[in-house]
Amino acid sequence: MKFKAFFLFFNGIIAAFLLAILFMPMVGGGFVSPWDRSLWMSLWPIAAVLATTLIILDIYYFFNRKLFRLLEREDWPALSAYLETRFMRRGRYPAQLTRLFVNTCLVMSDSRSVLDLENRLMLVRPALVERNALVFGVAHILAKDFGGALRFFAARDRGDLAKRPRQWIAWYHGFSMLLEKQFLNAAEKFRFLAREARDPVVAALAAWFLADNLSRATSFLEEAAAARERVRGVLKARKDWERELARTENEIYTAIVRRYINDAGNWIYQT
Repeated sequence: MKFKAFFLFFNGIIAAFLLAILFMPMVGGGFVSPWDRSLWMSLWPIAAVLATTLIILDIYYFFNRKLFRLLEREDWPALSAYLETRFMRRGRYPAQLTRLFVNTCLVMSDSRSVLDLENRLMLVRPALVERNALVFGVAHILAKDFGGALRFFAARDRGDLAKRPRQWIAWYHGFSMLLEKQFLNAAEKFRFLAREARDPVVAALAAWFLADNLSRATSFLEEAAAARERVRGVLKARKDWERELARTENEIYTAIVRRYINDAGNWIYQT
């Protein structure tokens, strides 16, 4: 995407509105002066807001023009280095830039830089780690730090399934147990999610792991089958499943387990 063209477009839109407001007293020819005081007094707050917006937009672009240029070129190594230098030089970690840095590093399979950033943020902005717990936890898995992933997700899995990210944290907690060969604990977590998860993809993944990886117990197979029917009750056709997946297709935490998600979908809708 051409960010420069985008900003120029919005500059033009705002400037056009400003000019329209400035010359509105002349419309209709009913005013003695183009700067009729009563009309101008009613319009100046709008003009002030537009002018302020224009100034802020231009200042924001000016100070971030290198960032936008690197994004346009999709130069991920240079973007990662630029953001790292910016963090270190300014000692500040804006939320959007922090998430951009993490996603850029994970795209490059540079999970070590993400873990280093996590250690720094836990000292200066721990809330930012909590807000982006899924991507930081996934970095542990990509770095093959399965024990670290288990500790990370265990500390953040509070059994609260009200929101989608919380359900994925709970699923990754179970997945980390599986990677650490804690099969019984993983089975209990997946059984819970197969029954209780509101996100049908999370429920389907949990049920598929019960049926495919943890199927030694007959009761697991029965619970997996019940969860499969529950998911099919919500997403009745394969196209509904694909539509649900599209909601999170750009998220790192679903991308790295895409193979399992596809396998779960095939299992859910097998004939």
